[in-house]
Amino acid sequence: MSVIPMKMLTVSGPVSGIDDVICTCLVNQPFHPVEAGKVVGSNHLLPFEWNNAWTDPMAAAEGLLDSLEIPRSLVSFRNAGFTRESVEDYLLETSRRAEGYVTACQALRDRIERNVQDVEDLEKFSQLTGSLEELYHLNYVGFRFGKMPRESYDSLAVKVSHMEEIILYPTKVEKDFAYLCYVTPKSCASRSDNFMSSLGFERMRLTARTEGTAVETVRMLDEDNQRCRRELEDRETEYREFAEREKERILTAYSYVRYMYGAGELKKYAVYTGDGAFLLCGWVPEKELPDFQSRFAAIPEVSCTDDSPGSVQGESPPVLLKNNFWGRLFQPFTEMYGLPAYNEFDPTFLMAVTYSILFGIMYGDVGQGLVLIALGIFLYKKKGMWLGGILGSVGVFSTIFGFVFGSVFGYEHLIPGFNVLESGSNATRILIVSAAIGAVLIVLMMGINIYNGVRQKDFRKIFFTSNSVAGMVFYLAVVLGAVVTLITGKKVFSTVYIAVLIVLPLVVMFCQEPLGKLAARKKDWKPESIGSFIAENFFEMFEVILSYVTNTVSFLRVGAYAICHAGMMLVVYTLAGDPANPVVLVLGNIIVMGIEGLLVCIQVLRLEFYEMFGRFYASGGKQFKACTIDCTKQINM
Repeated sequence: MSVIPMKMLTVSGPVSGIDDVICTCLVNQPFHPVEAGKVVGSNHLLPFEWNNAWTDPMAAAEGLLDSLEIPRSLVSFRNAGFTRESVEDYLLETSRRAEGYVTACQALRDRIERNVQDVEDLEKFSQLTGSLEELYHLNYVGFRFGKMPRESYDSLAVKVSHMEEIILYPTKVEKDFAYLCYVTPKSCASRSDNFMSSLGFERMRLTARTEGTAVETVRMLDEDNQRCRRELEDRETEYREFAEREKERILTAYSYVRYMYGAGELKKYAVYTGDGAFLLCGWVPEKELPDFQSRFAAIPEVSCTDDSPGSVQGESPPVLLKNNFWGRLFQPFTEMYGLPAYNEFDPTFLMAVTYSILFGIMYGDVGQGLVLIALGIFLYKKKGMWLGGILGSVGVFSTIFGFVFGSVFGYEHLIPGFNVLESGSNATRILIVSAAIGAVLIVLMMGINIYNGVRQKDFRKIFFTSNSVAGMVFYLAVVLGAVVTLITGKKVFSTVYIAVLIVLPLVVMFCQEPLGKLAARKKDWKPESIGSFIAENFFEMFEVILSYVTNTVSFLRVGAYAICHAGMMLVVYTLAGDPANPVVLVLGNIIVMGIEGLLVCIQVLRLEFYEMFGRFYASGGKQFKACTIDCTKQINM
């Protein structure tokens, strides 16, 4: 429910000890590193080498894990005794052995694939009874094996009948292609090849590994494939056994290298002086500071100092939110709008409360609220969806307000309650209550804005803006005066009342810029042009007054959706008839829940972001990122 206070930690010591400091005190600790050169701001500081010396070992370790199909995970490496040289030697030797298995297996797969293709080709010429080797090595004639389109083959005999140097031997005729070979004298081979090619003949190169006829060669290749498959299976088994044997050692080496790589990444934030001392700066949660100091105290010649955020120039603290379980459910909504600045109010818990209440009023129904609770629990627990937690929360308040409205799956006569559609006066009352809720929330948001101004020491935000003390006085004076006048009939808006509580706050808001500069003791508080100042602020004040009205009226949608919900369910029961058709009732409830649930979710989010957050929340905070090492993603730095 708040932004955790931060401290700037500055660590210094001899350059020779920076690796020890990083590895033992900073990595996997709540330490958000920043560029030390910007914090210290001296011209006599030099940055460390940008390239990480552990990049190549890191790539080798990850490549080895991928090659052996070992899932990445981190294990303890404290007792492994690794050094930079020993881990590099181990990864190199293990990669070489793994590559040997991979190369041997791939060679066998390639041979099997080649044999299969050769068998497929030879089967097209299985009618040849002569030895293939003899056909390949004839001295005076050449054999050409190949295929051609079926339509060209059908007229081939006529076209080659006048060519005595070509003798055709068809071996297999299929629907689309005809497979054949032809014999031609080697002295006429060039002419014959060109002629056959012009007819669509596509030459096929049969395997040079032969053993007798085409059929006998096919048999030999099949037997060779059987041997290769047995050998491949043996090699793959050896490869898996090798991976299983080395798995623990490889993961240990990977964990060590990844840890050292993460430590190396921290060096890019450090600087060093000419006399060989390093400086490393970063933000730590204030409550964690004693633990850091105790760890650094155990390292000789290393010192650390801490500074408050106000004393650090040019570097704003990162934001780490602290919320209870209910607030954490709605934190994604807050992050969607933007993290709060370090010295700004965290609206997460406030949003959890207001969002759930407003949703409950707009969607008040006992039965449908219980369905939302069940659906939310299922999505949150079983599917791990953060939206499920929000559904469960709004479902609880929908159920509560369902008892208030006396509505169970749209039926308003089962339990007693405030029946929205019972009379026109009921609908009017709920709209009035909605406007009142909106007015209370708007005043609350102004109060939070004033609180932010106090924390930020911003007098303009405290006293002079439309959401400051002046704005709150003006808004309350108008709203309360109108309410009292309407209820009691007494004349509240007297001359003094209007002058002090309405006109004076308007004048203060009109002059907020020069007044704010005067309060901050700035010398340039006077406007450059009085005419431009009056014109600009006149239209701005018109917009401010209009926003008060529109923001308040906008909350009428809370009551309007409650009325709409009751009306839609009345339509469902009308369509279901009397006695009610259960199928129509079930389908009607499902449709109403889907449509209205989506609309209410969007409308409440709009109220939160525009009518409420817009009055006090500037956001713009940067997220706290500790230097942690996670094997499932890139190192978080």
